[in-house]
Amino acid sequence: MQLRRSRARGLPLLTAALGLSVVGLGVPVHAAGLAPAQARQPGPTRIMLAGDSITHGRAGDYTYRYWLWRGVRSVGADVDFVGPRQDLAYAKTSYLDPAFDRDHAAMAGSTTAYHLDRITEEVATHRPAVVVIMIGFNDLRVRTPEATAANIRTYVERVRAVDPAVDLVVGQVTTGWSASGGAMLQAETHTLNVLLHGLAAVLDTPESRVDLALIADGWDPAAHTWDGIHPTPTGQTRLAQRVADSLVRIDAVSARPLIDKAVAWPATYVVGGRALDRRIDLTWDATGIDAWTSRVRHHLVAPVRGAATTTGWSTGSQRAIPGLRAGGTYELQVQPRRGTMTGAWSRPVRVRASGRVPVVSRTTATWRARRLRVRWQQAATSDTYTVAYRTRRHGRPWNAWRHTARSGGAATLAVSRRTARAQVRITPRNDYLTGSPVTHRAVRPR
Repeated sequence: MQLRRSRARGLPLLTAALGLSVVGLGVPVHAAGLAPAQARQPGPTRIMLAGDSITHGRAGDYTYRYWLWRGVRSVGADVDFVGPRQDLAYAKTSYLDPAFDRDHAAMAGSTTAYHLDRITEEVATHRPAVVVIMIGFNDLRVRTPEATAANIRTYVERVRAVDPAVDLVVGQVTTGWSASGGAMLQAETHTLNVLLHGLAAVLDTPESRVDLALIADGWDPAAHTWDGIHPTPTGQTRLAQRVADSLVRIDAVSARPLIDKAVAWPATYVVGGRALDRRIDLTWDATGIDAWTSRVRHHLVAPVRGAATTTGWSTGSQRAIPGLRAGGTYELQVQPRRGTMTGAWSRPVRVRASGRVPVVSRTTATWRARRLRVRWQQAATSDTYTVAYRTRRHGRPWNAWRHTARSGGAATLAVSRRTARAQVRITPRNDYLTGSPVTHRAVRPR
């Protein structure tokens, strides 16, 4: 069951009544031209998720929005995510699982200033009952914690100026970690979170709840992020859990879902391969996964099975695998990596390495007492030759065929002094490709 408090939908509250002001922007909350939001109709609880890249997500992500949607729906909550966007960062649309309500109001790289410019129209247009704002880390690069907290306070005011009954969830800011393991903006994030705690306590009212999502509590960049800042799937479930807990506290959701858990990053490519002379060129569409590097695993599977070889990590969406055996069938897979996250190996693609079929020409034979020296012009693409020969004496039948292998353009064959005739069959081979055999007939001079 979905529980929501029954509220009067009056005119926007005046800032004087709230004791609030717009800090540093010089814009009154009740600016002329603002119209009250349209009255919300009975139905799902409309929730607008706003923020920066942590909310927006990247190609090949689930996003915390996905886990929040699944979580609150699992306990029977009737919710409707709303907002002006459905995409991921950089206008990508390739979610790991798109089967959820993808509407949101986030923008990768944004600060509070970006959202202050848009929140009035967003609330008026999308009529959320709850606004979740997770913002601040990018602000701390360009403004103080105090100025950032003031902008978040102004954000709340502007939401209420359009609809005074909207509830808000304000997320704590997590400390970033650099690639070397050092904390980024540690003092600033701590100060901002202290300010946000006080801000939520001051702004929370029975008519318009403001709750602080305790995102920073227990946050471990090593376990919850792939680059010290942005969440892994495990981190996304942690964010979703903290936001869901806030939604329960403000009665937007009636029961607490269990969302927080360890989740792998199952991103994978769809790979295609093209055979060339003793090599295979692999390609894959990298637009669906925002990965930094990838590697290839390959091994021979026919006509015999070979050991697997794994390349190093490199950038790009194609890879040439040289030094293969012509005519051999190889199984190849590609694995993506982004920061500390390693995706899944792609489904194996099988490709038969091509090569030129060798041809033997200009065979000659020279007799010795007990030897027959056979020469031929080597095929440029051949690496081995199978030489089969048989002999006969005058008035006798042919002896059985004997076989030998050579890597050059000549073979010395053992024969009897009484051998009168010989047949030599030379078959060129380019790895697993076999050329047409050439038969040379030699008669011993009398």
